[in-house]
Amino acid sequence: MRRYSMCLVLGIAFALTLKALYAQDYGLYFGDRDMERGISYAYPGIQNLSSQPFTWPTIAQQFSDPTYDWGSLDFCYGIALARDGVWWACNILGNRLEKFSATTGQHLGSVSTYFTPTGVAVVPANTSVGYFVDVTTQGSTIERYDPSSNTWSTFATVPYGSTYGLRWRRERLGWFLYVTARGAGLYKIDAGGSIVWGPVAHPSGAGTYYEVDFAPNGDVLVACTNGLYSGTGYIWRVDANGNSLGDFAVISGGSSPPYSSGTPMGLAVAPPDSSGNVYVYTTEYGNGTLLAYLYDPNTGNAGNNGNPVSAVKVTTYSRPKVGLGLEIGPKWTPGRTCPADVNGDGIVDDADLLIVLFNFGTQCR
Repeated sequence: MRRYSMCLVLGIAFALTLKALYAQDYGLYFGDRDMERGISYAYPGIQNLSSQPFTWPTIAQQFSDPTYDWGSLDFCYGIALARDGVWWACNILGNRLEKFSATTGQHLGSVSTYFTPTGVAVVPANTSVGYFVDVTTQGSTIERYDPSSNTWSTFATVPYGSTYGLRWRRERLGWFLYVTARGAGLYKIDAGGSIVWGPVAHPSGAGTYYEVDFAPNGDVLVACTNGLYSGTGYIWRVDANGNSLGDFAVISGGSSPPYSSGTPMGLAVAPPDSSGNVYVYTTEYGNGTLLAYLYDPNTGNAGNNGNPVSAVKVTTYSRPKVGLGLEIGPKWTPGRTCPADVNGDGIVDDADLLIVLFNFGTQCR
């Protein structure tokens, strides 16, 4: 009887796990250069892009702190969410990192840099390295910030190109940082700061490389382009050994609204939605367009014949640019007052319980 009860419990837990995996709801967060010059929250969660047109949220200002005087020389590009509930944003003209609360959207303070910060990645909490914030510089280095001591150090140096986008990933042999460098290509760096390989360049000669993320099948995806305000852009596929696998999608300028510019910069791969679909998002620097592609698990490329399933303008035409950073984060509700609602969907249920169970024992800072 006891064995039957245990099997029943495990069966229920497995069913709840599947429910949680295929009912993930999420938000899109932008490093926003022109509009709010902070972090803008774009969606309360996406289930069906084709039937849910974009509307600019009224809560966007929460992540730019309208009471804070940003001045005329403050642009935010790269962003990253830490396990302690802090959004880090690169203020490239202010030469500092900005900190925002993931719960309230309030501005928590600034950290001065001695370089121009562009991309940011937080060292994953389940590594043995500790809580550090790694930042690209538009120079040859990746700088590391230690929040506990408020100190900076150089984590890694690349021989060619200007570092720009970066993201950590756990692989069989440990944790690795994938870094793009404008004018050079993609690097892979180990947890000690040594280059594993790179730079590898796009075979068609896309000279400008921006953000990087990972597809469900393990491919590394890179947003790159041969232009700045217009051109041909690519979401490029690379394997873990640095071999080119072709393009996930090719993005050229369009002649109809919202007028694709072919300049992908931000890049984010979402978790599966309620139907198991995975969307790959990119933002275009030239005109502030958000493109959404449906990932095809059979080919590793974009479905819908390589065309976006949604293309929407996310900035005004007078202030058209969103920055480097495009990140997936928790569904966010301003003024949330229910701490037990871990995933922020307005309900305390088994999905919240599973998040807690799967992260049980994790050290929080």
